[in-house]
Amino acid sequence: MRDDAKTTIDSAPAAENEARTLSAGKRVLVAALVLLIVAGVAAVTLFMAVIIPRQNRRHAMQTCVPVMQSAQKGETVRFGAYEQDSNAMNGSEEIEWIVLQREEDRLLLISKYALDCSPFHTSGAMATWDYSAINQWLNEAFYGEAFSAAEKCIVLSTDVTPDANALFDTDPGKQTKSHVFLLSIPEADELFDSQEARRCTPTAFAETHGASAPSGGCVWWLRTPGYDGTAASRVLADGSISYIGQPVDRSLAVRPAVWVSCADLEK
Repeated sequence: MRDDAKTTIDSAPAAENEARTLSAGKRVLVAALVLLIVAGVAAVTLFMAVIIPRQNRRHAMQTCVPVMQSAQKGETVRFGAYEQDSNAMNGSEEIEWIVLQREEDRLLLISKYALDCSPFHTSGAMATWDYSAINQWLNEAFYGEAFSAAEKCIVLSTDVTPDANALFDTDPGKQTKSHVFLLSIPEADELFDSQEARRCTPTAFAETHGASAPSGGCVWWLRTPGYDGTAASRVLADGSISYIGQPVDRSLAVRPAVWVSCADLEK
C-alpha cells in the first residue's frame, strides 16, 4: 500500500510537467495559426488594394487611354460594352460614344445611340436629378455592367450641376458627384452643333424596353426639370429641346454621358 502511494505521488509532478508542455505547445500552435491568418489577410488586402488596381491602371493605359488621347470633338470612340442587338446569346456589344467636348486631359462623351429606355423616376412624385431613380440606376447598374474594372479607371467622378430650366421656375435639385449622368438643357443646347446633331436612334435592346423612333429619331431624357418637379426635360425626335418636359414616371430613351480621363495613369 505504501509503495503504491509513493509511486502515485512520484508520478504526479511528471504528469503535471507533461500537461504544461502540451498546453505550451497548443499556445504556440494557436499563435502560429493566428500569425498565418493575419499574414494571409494582409496579403489578400495588399493584392486587392494595391496589386489589382495597379494592373487595372496598366491595362487601361494600354487599351483605353490611347484611344481617348487622340479623339477630338465630334469624333466617335468605342469604349465599354452593353447589350444592344437584343440577343443576349452573343454577349454585349461595344458602346459607341460621341466626343462632345475636350478639356486638356479629359473628354465628355455621350452615347451615339439611346442604349436603354427607363422612367426618370419610379413614381410621379417630385424627383430632381439628385433624387431620381435614373441617377441611381446609371451610377450603379449601368456603370457596373457597361465598364470593366480597367475601364472604370478612366471614368471620372465629376460634379454634375443642377442646371435650371430657363422657362420655368422649377427647383433643379442639388449638385451630385456622378460617374454617369444625363445632359442638362444648357449642355444639350450648347454642346451639339445643331438640332439635327441631337437626333438619336435607339438600339434594338432599347426598343424592346419601350423606346420608339417612328420618325427616325427617339425622345430622350435630359436631367433638367420640366414645367414642375414632377416632369423632366427631354430632347424630341427631331432634335429640338422640350423645356416643358415629360412626367417622370413615363419611360423615355436614355443616352448616358461620362467624363473620361486621357491622363497618364502611371504617374
